[in-house]
Amino acid sequence: MAVTARFDHHTGLLRVVVTGAWPSIDEQRQLRLWLMAQGTLTDGTRALFDLREMDIATAPYHDGVQQTVAVAMQHGGLPRRRAYLALDGAQFGFIRMLQAVSEPTGVVMGCFTDEAEAVRWLLSDEPVGNAC
Repeated sequence: MAVTARFDHHTGLLRVVVTGAWPSIDEQRQLRLWLMAQGTLTDGTRALFDLREMDIATAPYHDGVQQTVAVAMQHGGLPRRRAYLALDGAQFGFIRMLQAVSEPTGVVMGCFTDEAEAVRWLLSDEPVGNAC
């Protein structure tokens, strides 16, 4: 598992790339707390999560997705606006599960296969973004 996070001061977007295995709950928590301490994860942060190189076989399913969202909500559910980049197929299904579980929390999510479209949506105020 490798997760990298980079804040682009020009666009104001946080970019998180997952390569290989999906991060554990503890790894997600540590990354979120580190980003908050750095000041790059705030109420106003908009984030692009690139899952195109993630090993979909390691993705959590229903209970694991619920746990992922619950842990995020312990820290305010940040970021509140997220775009996910995915390949077609199973990654799309995983993101849809995240979206369904996150919807009642007020987190606004979009799923995209095109990076430019994901960035355009993140920078807009459109309510939902779904190109997957």
